[in-house]
Amino acid sequence: MNIAVIISLIPEAEAKLNITNDNKRIEASNKKFIINPLDEFALEEAIRTKEKFGGEVKIIAYSVIDDIANAEVLLRSALAVGADNAIFIENTENFSQALIAKNICHYLSDFKPDIIFTGNKNIFYNSTELPVIVSTLFELNCLTEVIKLDFRQENENHIIAICEREIEIGKEKVEIKLPCVLAVNKGINEPRYPKLVDIMRAKSKPFIMKKAEIVDDILDVEKIDIVINNRENHVINDTDEEIKKLAEILKTKL
Repeated sequence: MNIAVIISLIPEAEAKLNITNDNKRIEASNKKFIINPLDEFALEEAIRTKEKFGGEVKIIAYSVIDDIANAEVLLRSALAVGADNAIFIENTENFSQALIAKNICHYLSDFKPDIIFTGNKNIFYNSTELPVIVSTLFELNCLTEVIKLDFRQENENHIIAICEREIEIGKEKVEIKLPCVLAVNKGINEPRYPKLVDIMRAKSKPFIMKKAEIVDDILDVEKIDIVINNRENHVINDTDEEIKKLAEILKTKL
């Protein structure tokens, strides 16, 4: 089975982000990057699928900010978990999610994936549309918010993914025929840690850095501002005096 995993590299949550002098870019130097946490669940699910059916796991990765120094280190750690090879698409900082998806599909087209895993959300962008766009470009079925996965193999060429997903009113069970795109959520599994021997083996696994080939829709960034939070917290009790105080605060602050 050909299994693909989409991984995004993002600054760690505690990283202090600075704006360049021209106010057009986020300064990435000396910042620690991590694998988008939800993509780690996608990687684990891809490895488990490979263990069940055999085949190959290909990582296709990108970064939300250019000039990331530790892309290879991060993706080698993903290879150590059990993926077979990885491609990192460079220079995608000012790309829309649609343009990132186009480049992902470009580099996955020859691989012809039977299933594509990714995290349900990129927490840096607070964005969930990438898996849907990828599925649209590949003309594949797509399920998001997947929290449980099993398979039913009806014959050699007919495999059904049995998914449980979270929805607003609870959970639902959906069956979807492969090939497909699955966006997984936290709780679907417990990502494994690589063993030392696997870390050593990962050093010889194929890792390629590729320039983005499709660049027809790059966003033109005019200015980036850091949002300053001036919110004040007030605790108001339910007395007449406190209610009057609340009314006065609303009049003067809004």
